[in-house]
Amino acid sequence: MSPIPLPDPRFGADFDNLMLRRDRAASHEGANFGSRRMFKELAERVLGEVKPGYRVLEVDAATGILTRLLLARGAEVTALEPSSVFVKKFLRAIDDEHLQVFTGFTEDLPTQPEDQLFDLAVVSFPSRRGIGLLALIDELIVLVRKSILLVMPDDGSLDWAYLTRGAALEGYEVSTRFITEHNAPSAAFSRGKDKNADCPYLPQDIDMVKRAVLLHVEQRAKLRPIRAEEAWALAARTIHVPYPVPRGAATRLVRYFMAGGDRAVLITTDDAGLPRLYGNLRTAAHRIARDEVTVRRVDEGVQLMLIPRVEHGSHQ
Repeated sequence: MSPIPLPDPRFGADFDNLMLRRDRAASHEGANFGSRRMFKELAERVLGEVKPGYRVLEVDAATGILTRLLLARGAEVTALEPSSVFVKKFLRAIDDEHLQVFTGFTEDLPTQPEDQLFDLAVVSFPSRRGIGLLALIDELIVLVRKSILLVMPDDGSLDWAYLTRGAALEGYEVSTRFITEHNAPSAAFSRGKDKNADCPYLPQDIDMVKRAVLLHVEQRAKLRPIRAEEAWALAARTIHVPYPVPRGAATRLVRYFMAGGDRAVLITTDDAGLPRLYGNLRTAAHRIARDEVTVRRVDEGVQLMLIPRVEHGSHQ
């Protein structure tokens, strides 16, 4: 069996896999990639940080939905996107003299003189994961004179939480806001007909309500020197299982996780034992924690995550 590619600390994932997923999303999802993520309340929050005439660096610009809004706000926009497919199909189609488009990552930008720093950097649904997000902040902070806004999905992963704590450990000031779409698509409600008229959305349609996490990052004071890897290790809870995996380990891990109070944990073992451990954890979670715990395979191992509970009741 071929070894699992190790994550690149700069990107939080194997670089080739990251680019493959990005290009595949650009080719298969097209404009839907952006429309599924951006919504009115989120756009208003982001644009509220932008003044006309601001020089804005937009990272991971994708289909250009936010790019167009920033331009309409009166900003001078430099759009940076790693996928050449997104760039050719969408960003190059925006005809505006106040827009510059670059393909790649931050090191692919022209060097910025000290007196021409960006007023603000906006990262919209970043392609990087995990520790790569901390690396991204360190790369961006020297390019801006004010702050960085990161728009992240509230999709069950804990990248936003690990990033908040990891960045704070490096001396950044971070504020976090959860943004939810106020008006869910009415088509999602129609399937319930009259018997569900009191419910704003059906349980099976909860994913149609758009949610995002908005992180505002500024560098206030330097704390003691700390490596990004160290900060991420302090922020993330990891359980390492010896190989061969002991009999019954998956059941014990799921029970321990449910009793421990964590929202998520990362479980690691030897590469040779990961496929079987993943399967056993899925079986155990389904058997003893159905509708409470979800199991996800990631580059570093296996994540156990609590499924958020949603109370359905009367709404004013």
